[in-house]
Amino acid sequence: MAVAGGAAGQDSAAVRSVERFRDRRFGDTSSAFKRLGYRAITGLVQPVPPSTDDRWRRSLVVDVPVGGQQALGLGLGLVYSPPVRPGPAPLRAELKLMGRYGITGSSELRLQFLAPALVAGWRFFLLAGSERMVRTPYFGPDNKELVEDSLKESYSILYYRYALLRSTAFASAQRHVAGPFWIHMAFQARHYRTSAIAEQPTLFAADVAAGRVDDTTRYTGLEGRLGFVSDTRDDWVAPKRGAYLEALVALGRLRDDSRGSTRAYHRYLVGLREFTPLGESERTVLALRQRFVFPSVNLPYFLAYEQLTTGLPDDGVVGPRSIRLHGGGNQIASVQAFMSVDVRREVVILRADPMNPVRLWGLVLADAGLLGEPDQSISELRREWTIGLGGRAQFARRTLLGLDIGWTDTGLGLSVVTYFAY
Repeated sequence: MAVAGGAAGQDSAAVRSVERFRDRRFGDTSSAFKRLGYRAITGLVQPVPPSTDDRWRRSLVVDVPVGGQQALGLGLGLVYSPPVRPGPAPLRAELKLMGRYGITGSSELRLQFLAPALVAGWRFFLLAGSERMVRTPYFGPDNKELVEDSLKESYSILYYRYALLRSTAFASAQRHVAGPFWIHMAFQARHYRTSAIAEQPTLFAADVAAGRVDDTTRYTGLEGRLGFVSDTRDDWVAPKRGAYLEALVALGRLRDDSRGSTRAYHRYLVGLREFTPLGESERTVLALRQRFVFPSVNLPYFLAYEQLTTGLPDDGVVGPRSIRLHGGGNQIASVQAFMSVDVRREVVILRADPMNPVRLWGLVLADAGLLGEPDQSISELRREWTIGLGGRAQFARRTLLGLDIGWTDTGLGLSVVTYFAY
């Protein structure tokens, strides 16, 4: 028994191979198990007809964060969005209210509006929210303390953590200029409140006792950003070809609400990501990345934790989106210079429909970089590296779930992820 046209419109030898496997292994309809397998594979390879309905719709969202601040948590949200249209962006627009809570006690509530393809010639990203993060990395007020194995063994990695309550208002817009070029403008306002983790020996608590940092620090930060991006990627989630170039200047002011003092800073970002398909089938992709961030002064620990991006706010200097497999908090640094190489392979393609792909990816990954502070020489900067293997299951345009495992300068690393690093 076979269903003609299971891969209609997809033009994929890989999908036809899956259909032949289905017919060979599950074509015997005398078995209930085989009938179930046949229907399941047929449903996966069938292309999804494009929607002609342009109405915005509400939907509930359930999120299970793994790793990071929450370790393991649960998120519930409400999304209001229109149907997706063909194009590199995985959504036209989305208004989302989301709350998350983790077993560590970390929690988050955010309201965000993303509109990368709603208005011709414009991209908008808006965010308002509050986060309680009880596992924020801390390596001294100057970000230069290194993890000591004896302290880590005695008190766990929590010795190098503190609690951070952070409230955010963020807005960015990109205006199309010509070809792949967009002007990027953004503004961020944040309030920070730091404190030691209760009933836990920590470096932060030791520095409080020594007078190096205040017991409870309150800061208000304002930052304006201006730059440009050049974007020729064929897809934002799992690109196969194209490049993404970003250059950004950020000017900020940080007010110490406890002392009434204010200091200014600026920081710069230059980044490049390139994607090239290999082979006639183009199922193998060479993905490269280079990133350089340099500030005018040593940033305080809570600000150095933040990534400077042309997208939504992000955190972490080493972690799933930067120098991978380091646990997301082994180092903090104001200066970042690193490069990455991925070789990604579509191992199994169940549905090649670009709007609703179902496929399995395998990858070989490598990262290498320098981290430190502006007042350090190149020889004093920390050298970080990663080499490993990974896999991703892609169930839809925006849904990825996978695992990376490998070796780093700090030892064996493993990470559960829901995206490619870049």
